[in-house]
Amino acid sequence: MFRLFYMVQLLLLLSFAATPSVVDPLSLAITKQVMDLNYYLKNLGSDQVLETMDTQDQGKPDTFIIFKTVDNNKVLLMHLFDMNRDQKIDVVKHFKDGKVVKTESILDKEGKVFSITEFDPDTGYETVKTLFDQQMLTKKISFKNELRREEIDRNLDGKVDKWIHFRNGKVLKTEIDENFDGKTIKVIAGDSSARSSENK
Repeated sequence: MFRLFYMVQLLLLLSFAATPSVVDPLSLAITKQVMDLNYYLKNLGSDQVLETMDTQDQGKPDTFIIFKTVDNNKVLLMHLFDMNRDQKIDVVKHFKDGKVVKTESILDKEGKVFSITEFDPDTGYETVKTLFDQQMLTKKISFKNELRREEIDRNLDGKVDKWIHFRNGKVLKTEIDENFDGKTIKVIAGDSSARSSENK
């Protein structure tokens, strides 16, 4: 039952999303293809507390919760999960004011696919950044659960070279930096109904 609960949690995490702008494409915790629990624990302040749980009674913790103590009350900061019990963190949820504002996830067993999702509950914007096998970085930006733009770094040089714009679930236009020089941008028109809705 616990396993089913956490699998559902993982699916919700991957479909849920969190905010634009603050986080680098990959956090320092996962640059070496592993999310290291020690990275999250090394800077615990004197007012912060770590609690662990063994949700499947197998003798090793698989869930880690970091709280901050404020006026003798616990304020949730992070919830970390070892989903497959390999002693490595697979999902981290970051909280602010009781709401999820960021998730970090490893999406495959080999540790080659990473995702960082940020959500701004005040504006409704969310950003999902994904790295595939060190080869392609994508960034999806949505507003109130509607995908607005996807940015792709095709050669992983840290610069976006393809932009796909969406409205109402359809491609409005695509822009491609064909030579990776930042100068020659090819624009490809998308669905005409998306263009007409953009002009309304």
